[in-house]
Amino acid sequence: MLESIAGDSNEPINDCEVGNTMDGDSVDEEEINEIIRDNDEFHMLNREKSITIEPMVGMEFDSIDAVKKFYNVYAKSEGFSIRMNRSYYSKDRRLVSRDFVCSREGKSRKKIKEKTSLDKMKEVDDSRGGCQAILVIKEKDCGRWYISTFRKKHNHEMVSPSKVHLLRSHKRMSNLQKNLIHTFCDTGLGARQTMDVLINQAGGIANVGFDQRDLRNFIGIGRLYNRAEDAQVVYDYFKSKQSKDAAFFYAIQIDCNQCLSNVFWVDSKFRGAYQHFGDVVTFDTTYKKNMYLMSFAPFTGVNHHRQSILFGCALLADETEETFEWLFEVWLEAMSGKMPVSIITDQDKAMKAAIARVFPSTIHRFCKWHILNKVPEKLNRVYQNDNNFGWEFRHCIENVIIDDFKRDWKSLLEKYSLSDNEWIKSLYEERKHWIPAYMKETFFAGMSTSGRSESINSLFKGYVHSLTNLRDFVRQYDNALENRYAIEVRADFETSNKYRTLKTSSMIEKQAAEAYTKTMFDLFDEQYLKSLDYLVFHRGDEGDISYYHVRKIDEQKEHIVMYLNSETTITCSCKMFEFEGILCKHILSTLRVRNILQIPEQYLLKRWKRDSNKGLPSTHNVGSQQTWILRYNTLCLKAIRFAEEGVKNESLYEVALGYIDEAFKKMKMVNDKHESSLLDMDSQESPTLTDMPGADVLPPNITIHNPRRTITKGKVVLSTERWEPTKFSIDGNKLKWLHFKCNSSPPV
Repeated sequence: MLESIAGDSNEPINDCEVGNTMDGDSVDEEEINEIIRDNDEFHMLNREKSITIEPMVGMEFDSIDAVKKFYNVYAKSEGFSIRMNRSYYSKDRRLVSRDFVCSREGKSRKKIKEKTSLDKMKEVDDSRGGCQAILVIKEKDCGRWYISTFRKKHNHEMVSPSKVHLLRSHKRMSNLQKNLIHTFCDTGLGARQTMDVLINQAGGIANVGFDQRDLRNFIGIGRLYNRAEDAQVVYDYFKSKQSKDAAFFYAIQIDCNQCLSNVFWVDSKFRGAYQHFGDVVTFDTTYKKNMYLMSFAPFTGVNHHRQSILFGCALLADETEETFEWLFEVWLEAMSGKMPVSIITDQDKAMKAAIARVFPSTIHRFCKWHILNKVPEKLNRVYQNDNNFGWEFRHCIENVIIDDFKRDWKSLLEKYSLSDNEWIKSLYEERKHWIPAYMKETFFAGMSTSGRSESINSLFKGYVHSLTNLRDFVRQYDNALENRYAIEVRADFETSNKYRTLKTSSMIEKQAAEAYTKTMFDLFDEQYLKSLDYLVFHRGDEGDISYYHVRKIDEQKEHIVMYLNSETTITCSCKMFEFEGILCKHILSTLRVRNILQIPEQYLLKRWKRDSNKGLPSTHNVGSQQTWILRYNTLCLKAIRFAEEGVKNESLYEVALGYIDEAFKKMKMVNDKHESSLLDMDSQESPTLTDMPGADVLPPNITIHNPRRTITKGKVVLSTERWEPTKFSIDGNKLKWLHFKCNSSPPV
């Protein structure tokens, strides 16, 4: 007695294997076999495009898959789709017969129409109409299969050749296409743009194998899959990176339920860069482009090309004083305890308190842009009623002399009756944190805002969006680092290989051109050329100090330059050198009057020189995903040249096909030969945290759960449940947070 089991053999293209690892470039046997199957099917389609073989009773095949392929090719040429209907088994559970039918066979099951949130009834498509077309195969004694029944007639119209690729059984997404889609998604390409690339590559949408809706489904399922173990995948990825790069640093904080709450990480190259360019740091937490609404908090500086450079970043579940204190402590540890000279942030009180506690010797400056941006809101009445207020307010705070600022501030408050305004009072109380007159003698590399952090945020906007999970966010961070590194390499190249155009015959200008990077020389040269329009008046000496008054030819405003003869030190009342690190036009004009032909060495800051990053380790390695792309692109270029030669005539075409068939066979042989070694490599485990010197003792099988969705500032709290990163108990030992640190000091 035979048993029958109804089923559908069509495998939807979105029922694919979605890996939960963040890197890996090996190609397994299944993928090699699929490439060979693609190749065989390609030849069958090409050789039978003009001559379609109609199924006949008695035709024999080696396997069920061969029958299905044959019938599907026939179905595509006729304009219909197929599916498996029933399978018949013997008493010993051995398959003996199978039915392949038209996809419109049978009747659609009755489906209950559910109401949506908008109380609209869902539409149910009825694609089945009782079509009787069928192909039945049975097993022969020798293990081969033959067609026992073939019914050709359909009760519906066939699909035109231009639309047949939309039928389900003719849709297919190969592993190579899946890898390309993952690559395009990783680079921030949307579904529509990805589909355009695939269509162009395949020579038309009919040759792609699926449509844009299928593509979106594939991407969406991958996100859902990765979301399930999001935090754990990131944790494993960090462990893997640290096992390959001992100077990679990361720290993770979890709550009492082992849900990730805060995470910080920094690449080894930029730990080394901090030792050269870490005198000024900007910090910002306004960017929240991820599915958990965690705050993205980059530590940003400026390199010798005045380009933004990352000194690490964090994802934070909240913005409390405790969280900031934890973050600043682990960041300081990553930077070997070296505090920055100055740091620029917004006016966040929790941030201010944490900085004062962790960086006691660092000068803390508030971002001037954030403050000025609040003026129209906080002083709306005055701002709207008087058009001059905005200009007067800016003029007041730009005073470089403290007494002048105090005088103008008092006058401004009296004129506009703002003495009782609480916001104005708070600004004045914190004036030492944002007014230029109080900050001019501190080095800030010319920055007064946290715009460097904003530039990093804008860089990420091209890679992430509101649905980005942790896994993709960390991966996009790596892509952003690649982008920043490429920009720095380009600037280094231009500095080394392009000559500076000197505007004068001055030895000072020539000295600066040889010392500075291209960007810094351009800034210096701007000051030097302006200095030629300034008059210098010697106002006398006091002991070893000579005083000079410097003003522009057509202006009365003067700056005072003091020159200490015995030590060859020179300062200006504008404090440009102290604030920005390059000599101002007033000092340069004074040097010219004193016939000093060389810039004193102490005024050529090493951080702005072209060789300032000399000695930094070259830790820029091409990642596995980039390696795969390079290999793929190389093979594509060679394949294009191969195809161009192979289509010139029929003889060359047949020779080309023969070589392709032979190449695929050799690929399978090589893959089989190395299969065991690849499996051994894949089975290797990353070192556990307990193996890393200096790490907290943790259970080897710890699982970190996904973070809770963050409630951001200014939003209504949707839940009364209170949670916080609490102590995590391991065998009675209390750990306030889990801190996994690297094995070595940062490169210098």
